[in-house]
Amino acid sequence: MHPGSASTELESLPFHWLQDWLLCLDVECGERPETVLHRLYGTVTSYEPDTSWVMLVPTGGHPAIGVPVHRIVALTGDRQRRSEGQVPAHEPYDG
Repeated sequence: MHPGSASTELESLPFHWLQDWLLCLDVECGERPETVLHRLYGTVTSYEPDTSWVMLVPTGGHPAIGVPVHRIVALTGDRQRRSEGQVPAHEPYDG
């Protein structure tokens, strides 16, 4: 478990209504020190405090994936792309 402000914030999120929103999850990928950032699009279905993993169902009908909290840079909405048909499952992070 990774206690900290992100974990505390995630524990308080109402996942029952987040499941209806298309969100972007910016994550650090790869081995350190040569990591890259990627933006994942989909619905966040749960947070597992015992393991500190967030479950994301990517757009396009892909199976759910788990993302460790310590790799999450940001979890936000995307005002420019709101519907599933408008976004890829992932793309390189462009800041």
